[in-house]
Amino acid sequence: MALDDTASIPDGYPETLVGAIRLALQRLMNKEELQPASTGAAHALFPAAYFASRMIPIWLLYFATLMSSDNAARAGLRHPAVFGPAAKVPFTAHEMHRALRTESLAQRDEPLCTLPQQEWSAAHCEGVDDTISVNEIVQHVIRTLAEYGSDVPDILSQAAFHAQGWLAAFIEANDEKHLLAVLPHVQSLADHAGRLGIATDVLAVMWANLAGAYVLLGELDDAREALENELAHLLARKEPAPLLELKTRTQLADVLRNIGEMSAVWLQHLYRARDLAYQLADSRPEDVSLVVGNCLTILASHAGRGAADPVVQALADDLESLQGRVPGTRRTQVQREIRQINLALSNGHMSDEEVEQRCRSLLEDDSLPRPQRLQLTAFLTEALAFQHRWSDALDNLQAIREYMVEWPLHPQLMARTLHNVGLRVGLAVASGEPECRAAFAVLFGGAEPSPNHECRPLLSTLVNMASHMPGAHLSLEAGMTCMPFKMQTLRLLEAVCDQDHEVWSNTAVDIRYVNVQICAHRPGYGVCSGWQ
Repeated sequence: MALDDTASIPDGYPETLVGAIRLALQRLMNKEELQPASTGAAHALFPAAYFASRMIPIWLLYFATLMSSDNAARAGLRHPAVFGPAAKVPFTAHEMHRALRTESLAQRDEPLCTLPQQEWSAAHCEGVDDTISVNEIVQHVIRTLAEYGSDVPDILSQAAFHAQGWLAAFIEANDEKHLLAVLPHVQSLADHAGRLGIATDVLAVMWANLAGAYVLLGELDDAREALENELAHLLARKEPAPLLELKTRTQLADVLRNIGEMSAVWLQHLYRARDLAYQLADSRPEDVSLVVGNCLTILASHAGRGAADPVVQALADDLESLQGRVPGTRRTQVQREIRQINLALSNGHMSDEEVEQRCRSLLEDDSLPRPQRLQLTAFLTEALAFQHRWSDALDNLQAIREYMVEWPLHPQLMARTLHNVGLRVGLAVASGEPECRAAFAVLFGGAEPSPNHECRPLLSTLVNMASHMPGAHLSLEAGMTCMPFKMQTLRLLEAVCDQDHEVWSNTAVDIRYVNVQICAHRPGYGVCSGWQ
């Protein structure tokens, strides 16, 4: 690309500024004393222009500049990749960084993480945390230069391959700190690809991992968009990609269900996933086993803790039959046990003591993914609450709360925990209030024995947890009926127990408002028709 081409000057930018950046880029190319790092630094500016401006990991930028996805696959590269001091390379990432700094095109930025080494995750290695920043104006000018040529699809794809590899590695390692630090770079690449209408196989994989991160954050509309972008690209390919389509449709079905789409909308993806799973069962048995387990989890979540409707049950039976044909893995075994525990908490097919023991046994596995560990801890809390072992239940609920306060992840799981544990604790606390006991006697013919005061801290913890959740994550379509109303009811119950008349009065007003909203959006729910 010609650095002196006036047609590539961004609108609104003075020629002197653009000229200075171009001159700095040209000087990098020609600096004999810093070669080959200087030329590498000049090329590095192009992927850097498509990352977020702040905290670009030096080693991510290094590999995004120098190593294609094909070469990375041949070399067996594992993300996040860092070369050690003994590696024989033409220049290091830090030499590249120094070359950029000589022309004031980049500067050192804050580290991704400052945790002591004993707290590092399995994906955290020496050098991963070193970052630089590139001024947004420099990025804009460099992007304009790049987009005047024909190299942008390759630049974006190579950067996406490495960025999504880092993101996936940190998700797999339960490394929330780095996941959230790398996510803005993946989002930026996806935004620019969308702006330019660029779609490649590598970008499709990036959309899938980005969607996974959005689900962890509860940003389901963004997850839907990323998955629909990926699926559109897969369906437009000349050569089909059945395994990727299988995984994408399964993820998309789960997202669509959680945002409240009609079952006919998301079930079509699971029907297609079932057909693809049968096609791939012999050639990719482990992948099929895991995805089929995910499909069964989606169907079980849709049924909740009741009986599935015939259409859903028929599909579940098909998938159960298929899963019996393919070899299971430890991960699919845990999936199955979680589904069984969830159902047992409502149908009573296991005693509360058996649920407790199965949860404790599964939690001994240190390799459990974070969502499964949190889910099992929530089930354990619920089983302990059913046994009126309030102190033990509080210990586990506090562990979930501490995670929730520190990290903005898994909001749907948190909402389900608040709902299921909250109902159990709310009924127990209410049974200790004379007025509530009288109401229970009228409605249900009796009330539970007055609980030990040890259950009160559980109520306060639940109310505190609800206060940390954004309103959107307690929305009317959060998967739990009337969640805002129920959480306000717990708050009101706490105020009654504490004889806090001001909170009592304010919460009663809030409940009336929420009830109006529920009745307007979901006829048949709310106080106007009973708490269902």
